[in-house]
Amino acid sequence: MTRARAFTKLELTARFDKSFARLSEERQDQCEATLQALLQEPLRPGLQLKPVLPGKKYWEVRINRADRLIIFPQGSVAYIMDVVTHDEIDRWGR
Repeated sequence: MTRARAFTKLELTARFDKSFARLSEERQDQCEATLQALLQEPLRPGLQLKPVLPGKKYWEVRINRADRLIIFPQGSVAYIMDVVTHDEIDRWGR
């Protein structure tokens, strides 16, 4: 992902929808803002977009100090897989 606008579309998965529904209203607002930023400027430093583990297909995006989006980038589409706490990221690295 070397272009400033790497994603043209975000696809929300059912798993993400369930995780998102469990968040407080404040955390949902932060998540929505992060999704918008991911679509507009995915390489923005505050998002800290990076692989969960080197060589793995899932990537993480920072929402706030505690929460992360798990995405599966596929060309210009980012599949939004889950929203997890920082401590839960390891399960996506396996």
